[in-house]
Amino acid sequence: MPELKKKFNEYKKKLFLSNEPIKLIQIPINIRIQTGVSWYDLEKCWKITYKDKGYDFELAHELGHIYLSKILKSLGFATGPPLNVEIKNDIKDFLNALIDGLVDYRLSLFEEFYTLYIKYIDFWLSYPTSNFVSNTDDKILALYLWFYLEFNCVLKQEEKDFRINEIYNFLKRLRFMINVRSNLSYWKFELIDQRLKDFNYIKSTNDVKKIIFFFLIY
Repeated sequence: MPELKKKFNEYKKKLFLSNEPIKLIQIPINIRIQTGVSWYDLEKCWKITYKDKGYDFELAHELGHIYLSKILKSLGFATGPPLNVEIKNDIKDFLNALIDGLVDYRLSLFEEFYTLYIKYIDFWLSYPTSNFVSNTDDKILALYLWFYLEFNCVLKQEEKDFRINEIYNFLKRLRFMINVRSNLSYWKFELIDQRLKDFNYIKSTNDVKKIIFFFLIY
């Protein structure tokens, strides 16, 4: 825990969050609680539940949600989609995938975090996609959205080119799994990919209205 706390404080400082009230709660790997971040209004603090799996980027990512919410002045980028309407769980999964892409892009602009990010990407590229089978169809599609954004809109071109075959095969396996389970056609996938490319137009903006518009038309 001391080493984890040290990294936690270093990452907070790097993201200009040193004065932000954030509590880190380490969760044992075998406990069925997800890594995540929440705002507790009564205590006026953030709480990050975190499983230390050996990939430091995950800790940076959770702090990145708070960092993004501060930049955009909207809690929704840390605690859930920033929309003032009730959202079905499947749509929420899709929107959270887009928000995760925004967070990772912002973190990628920091050299230290980008180094951690590359290691994280390599972990996923070596991860058997067959392990996703237990997820719902919507969860798998949300994973596809997230991976597509990571590989095509966050990962820098040099690193992408170096991993192009692994990326192609990884996404191909996910598309095949989704197609078999939900009968999503090739042309629908092409439309999804085309829409996702527009993420490049909003990933750098601080205009929340533009981001929400992208979410809504997506």
